[in-house]
Amino acid sequence: TYVNVYGYLLVATFSKHEKLRPGFVTDATIVNELLSGCRRGSSASGDDLEPSVPIQLDNIGKGGAMWSGKSVALSKYLLSMVSLTNFAETIREVWRTDDEVKTKEEGETDGRPNLTLSNRIFMKKLSAVCLKDLDAQAIVGSHTLTETQEFSALLKIIVVHNTFVARIDFESIKRGGEVKVEKIGVSAHFQPPKPQGIDLVPKELRIVFKSLKQLQAKCEGLLEVVEQCLDTNRGHKLITAILECLCGLTYISPLTILDPHSVYRIFDKAPEWTHQALSCLFCNSLSDEERIEKTPEQESGELITAESDYLFPLISSSPLVTRKHMLGALANLGPRPRFLSFINGSGVFRVIKPLPNRSYFVEHFGLILECMRLLTNMTCHEETHEDIAKEGVIGFLRDVLRHSAKQILYDLKGPPAPPIQYHFVTVTFEENNVPPLGLRIRWEVPPYVSEVLPDTPAARLETPLMDGDELVEVNGTDVTEMEQSEIEPFFETRPLTLVFRRTPDVAPQAQELALQDPNMTDVPRINKLDTYGDPDQYLECFNLCLITLHNLAVNHRNHSVILAEPKILDTMLEVIASEVLSPSLRRISFSMLTCLAQQRDISGRIFRDMAEYFRSCEKGDPSLQKYIMLCANLFYTSMKPEEVEPDTGMLMFVGRLAALETAASSNEALIEV
Repeated sequence: TYVNVYGYLLVATFSKHEKLRPGFVTDATIVNELLSGCRRGSSASGDDLEPSVPIQLDNIGKGGAMWSGKSVALSKYLLSMVSLTNFAETIREVWRTDDEVKTKEEGETDGRPNLTLSNRIFMKKLSAVCLKDLDAQAIVGSHTLTETQEFSALLKIIVVHNTFVARIDFESIKRGGEVKVEKIGVSAHFQPPKPQGIDLVPKELRIVFKSLKQLQAKCEGLLEVVEQCLDTNRGHKLITAILECLCGLTYISPLTILDPHSVYRIFDKAPEWTHQALSCLFCNSLSDEERIEKTPEQESGELITAESDYLFPLISSSPLVTRKHMLGALANLGPRPRFLSFINGSGVFRVIKPLPNRSYFVEHFGLILECMRLLTNMTCHEETHEDIAKEGVIGFLRDVLRHSAKQILYDLKGPPAPPIQYHFVTVTFEENNVPPLGLRIRWEVPPYVSEVLPDTPAARLETPLMDGDELVEVNGTDVTEMEQSEIEPFFETRPLTLVFRRTPDVAPQAQELALQDPNMTDVPRINKLDTYGDPDQYLECFNLCLITLHNLAVNHRNHSVILAEPKILDTMLEVIASEVLSPSLRRISFSMLTCLAQQRDISGRIFRDMAEYFRSCEKGDPSLQKYIMLCANLFYTSMKPEEVEPDTGMLMFVGRLAALETAASSNEALIEV
């Protein structure tokens, strides 16, 4: 017995070493033994081929019963689970569990040792068995969580977690805040079938969980375990594993969480180390289209009335990933007007403000994209416009529109610029360097040197600092995203080591281009965009910004605040002829410009640019005619007769319009103009 248990222990130990795993995974004898050990120890395996007795985790290994039958069985079970957990999904790749097992007799080999039929079946349902076998009620009901109970539960959760992580990686699923807009380029008559009933349960769990309601009950039980562990300050590893497992589960099937409020209420007691996983779970649980489309009577009343002011630190000063998840959760609530007070209470509109520069846009692109999803969803409802059409939010939309347009239009103008080769400068102030050090710092993101004062320690450095040098590290701590109040205490320590990054001199041609527009403060284009976003995501960001501005422009009360940012109109008129715009988005652009053309002072400029595009393009979209004719109407009918001057552009546009087969439908509008 001792040697047998020691063999299990050796396999579990070696399974942690990546180089040794292939030898164990491909050995059918070892894998059969591990699966059999798990199968015998699982009370939820449902295996009728071999009788199994559920292992009780209480009072095992006590009072000299260390080598009793129950203790040995428990040891084998736990060590088998450790090995299978470390092997993760590698076993599934080597020993495929497809439908061929139904036709194979147990023990049949295909020229090499094979898994037994019972083990192949058990491996196929291992994740579901582990999830069902986890007795959440027993953990919640126990006053003390023993190490054995916690370790056993942890192993089961990790097995389930690994299953969903492997599927997410394989399918390359990307999920953030959902946007309630019509899919561009997809016929409105074709709608993919919505999953119903058992289809809402992930396929890996359907063999045990026969309905969504069963799975929801299990997930609610796991959340109760998290709350219980937080209340008693125990099981930290188990808390992390459960939250991450539920993140993967809701990533694939968001409706497995019955009520998102059950996740939200945990924030009130959750420590900081749980925020990343908890915010991801909250975001995913709100991301299902079915949940977004629910009627007010079906919505969670508790979440609608819940306090949300303590979310502000999570969306303003938490790590980037946590902020992104929380903004995504608010974006998922955006389509439902009844949650407007909840969203406002979070203080999110204090976070949405003008961007400092283009570099910030690229580096924080994930946050900006979630903010755009939130604004797009909320502006679908006119009652939200009063809260959104503020100077700060419009400034944010201006910067996002400009920077995203520049990112997507660049691909049409040539190859990308070479990456920036930063030069890093490290300086150290010793004990004898008493304040003031002589550095004047502009507290932007990141902070940078604005001036070095003469006859100060900073001026006497061996490597002199220059205006514009960006502060990136203080005593080994990355400060590129910190606020002034967080960085200043570091300057009281000695020795004080500062790392600055310096942008090399740009080429004369780039300087000449920059001088053409003195208001532009953009930095050279960053080449490594895959770190922050890909072209499709930049295009999505541009599309969302365009739709948001359109939604606001439909309400004439918002025109003054939109036109107070002239670069919005400049960018819109610049991109209407771009090939990047799909026909649907070009129609949205023309519709937005037509709304703004109600303002007499800009109606002529809008009409001429729209008419020039329609006149010059080889194949014009007939649906754009109505927008151009409306602009012409707004422009000419707002003039006094003595202000009308001959307009070649108008005559050429009319000539082009009259030559089209659909001109008959525009005759009335032409005559009116």
